Order: sequence, then C-alpha cells, then structure tokens
Amino acid sequence: MEIRQLRYFVNVAETKSFSEASRQCYLSQSAISQQIKLLEEELGSQLFLRNTHSVTLTEAGEALLPLARMAIKSFDSCQEHMNGIRGLITGQLNIGMSEAMEPFVRHTVMLMLKRYPKLRINMHYKPSYELKEMLLNHELDLAFSIGTPDDKESIESIPVTSYRICAVMNRNHPLAKREKLTAKDLSNQSIILPERGGNALRALGDVVLEELKLMNVRVYSNSVNALLNILQESNYVSFISARSVMSRPMLIAKDVEELPDKVACYAHKLRNVCEKHNCKVFLEIMTQETIPYYNSLGM
Repeated sequence: MEIRQLRYFVNVAETKSFSEASRQCYLSQSAISQQIKLLEEELGSQLFLRNTHSVTLTEAGEALLPLARMAIKSFDSCQEHMNGIRGLITGQLNIGMSEAMEPFVRHTVMLMLKRYPKLRINMHYKPSYELKEMLLNHELDLAFSIGTPDDKESIESIPVTSYRICAVMNRNHPLAKREKLTAKDLSNQSIILPERGGNALRALGDVVLEELKLMNVRVYSNSVNALLNILQESNYVSFISARSVMSRPMLIAKDVEELPDKVACYAHKLRNVCEKHNCKVFLEIMTQETIPYYNSLGM
C-alpha cells in the first residue's frame, strides 16, 4: 500500500468521479483506475461500485476512507515537520477565512507565493462556524475570523490584529462629508448588513443594531463583495471594516461615536498537533509585515 494510492482513493471518493480525480491529480483516468485496482487487490476488497453514471463507496470503501485521510494527514505532517527542520517551505497550506479577513490574508498569501515558489496555498472563504468545523476535521491548517476567540479546548485562538467597525457608504452620500457620525445621524438611513446566522460579521451587525438602535435594515447579504457593490450603487449604509473599502474609491468609511473602537481578529489552529512550518511562517509574515503595512495606511 502506497500513500499515493490512498491519495487517489480519497480523491475519487470525494469527487465521486474517476475522470475528475484524474484531472485534479494530473494523471490519466486509466492510471488512476490501475492504482485503485492494485489497492483493492492488496486489501482483498472492492472499494467502489462503478457504473456508467456514478461511483459510490462499498462498505469496505466507507471503512477505509477515514483511515486513509488520517494516514495522509500523518504523512503530510511528518513531511512538513522534516521540511521545517531543514527550513524548507514546500507542499500545501490550507487557509480558511471569513470575508472580513480577506485583505490581511490576501496580502500575506501574495508575499508567501512570491518568496516560496514550491508552496501551494488553498484558500477557503466560509462563515466562522464552518471554519471551525473544517479546522476540527483537519481540512484547514489555519482559520482567520473576527469577533471572539474559540471556546473549544482543541482550538487555540491567537489575536493577530483588530477590526475597526465604521459606517461605510458611497462618497456621494449626504453623510459622507461629516467628519464623524452619531447614532442620531444614522437613525433614518437605509441599512444593509451581513446575513443572519453564525457569521462573525453578522454578530458585529447585531452589536451595531443594539448600540445604535437602528431599525431600518433593508438588505441582508451573505457576501461582503456583493454588499460593497450595493453600497457603490445606492445611498445605503453598512457597518464593516475601514479596510474593506481600500480598493473601492467610490466608498468611504466613517467612524461612529457610539461603536466600539476595535474588535479583535484571531488566527485559529488546532492544539496538540504537529504544526506545519508553513503555518508558523505565514503567521510571522502576517503579524510582522502585513499588519504593520495596513497600520501604516491608517486602516
């Protein structure tokens, strides 16, 4: 049994397709099929039920899947640990984030890719509650979110920066010329907020509603990008980070007197596991280079 065979097996199981697995593994479909056949012969069990329309796991395949994932994870952790000892940055890094953390992560990712050409980074944009599940399932190496540290004993939450909640609007909005806003200024405005649910941004939206007593919420959006697009084309107001408008010259962020100055942002990782050297380097670059860069811009 070879680790590459287990990788092919997991890939087919997850994609439910030999052709898609071959595309993702950069191998021919016949090569993938041959390796799965060899694995089945060695184990003495059929792993997949195949027909012209679908691929499904057999009982033996269902039993093998979690074990194969664990074996691959252990192998990769071992390889990453040895690379770390040698000071090498290679392999893959799986990072998850809420959209509010995208500017920090994107800037750090670009620095990593420029310096380490043998590294591949997989980025996942998810609500904070999904990020925690992915982290616990070993699908992520690092997760970034805003709001509060994780309360699970198995997850370590490291503060990396802070998030300033502002009122964001179109530069042509009647309130855009004010130096600072108050709850009274915003009381009659049409509001757009991140969607309801287990989203850290939504939790901040609840803080905004509670502190400012705003009732006229017209739109909830599950995408920060879509939210910003609406702000550019309307006189709506939202409450997100000043950093979110850096690449949006049509938008402006204004401080609101009644809102808290800062909200903490965290990097989350699993406790009691062998940490990838890539993770350590990523966090170092974020805290020593990315965060100071944004702070120098007054954001």
